[in-house]
Amino acid sequence: MSLTCIDLTQTAIPMQVFKHSWLSAFLVSMVIGLAIALVGAVLGRGSFAQVVIHILVAVWGVPLLLLIALVAGVLWWRGQRWATRLIRGAIAATLGVIVQLGGVVLGVYLANKDVAQAKAYCEQLVPKLQTYRDTHGQYPEAIANLENPPPLPRLLRDESFYYGDKEDFSFTIDDPTALFGAWQYNSRELTWQYLN
Repeated sequence: MSLTCIDLTQTAIPMQVFKHSWLSAFLVSMVIGLAIALVGAVLGRGSFAQVVIHILVAVWGVPLLLLIALVAGVLWWRGQRWATRLIRGAIAATLGVIVQLGGVVLGVYLANKDVAQAKAYCEQLVPKLQTYRDTHGQYPEAIANLENPPPLPRLLRDESFYYGDKEDFSFTIDDPTALFGAWQYNSRELTWQYLN
């Protein structure tokens, strides 16, 4: 029984090229996955739809890509050496699909930041609303009726978040991460409550 030493430099595909092509495929897929995560997070801002899309891509994409890699592996094992590219592509794409899930975390972070800014904006208006009521005998019908209202934050693009009448006022901020749900602040309790 003799052991034969294989010279990898004499093989049809040098190991350096093999390693480089795998590494470049993984790097490209990670960059694409990160780009998708960033674009999804910035555009979706943690919305329910953005989270669902990222998760569905992962739930359907990972098993499908791994199945493709498995079938390509069987083909490669049966002598179809071209299947190496398919295996590499499927595994690299799987990595990219997993990386794009980072968009969920970043999107929810941005949504929470937007909600915090909207709450701070509303709380900043409370003294102005009290002053308006002291002067006019009722709360304003719209934020625009206040003297020098600050510019609206991202989450409060219109004035539908505010309600005011003679006795009370309230703010309602839709929760961008939920299908149904909102934060509400009213003049009687002066605290935020989450409504489902």
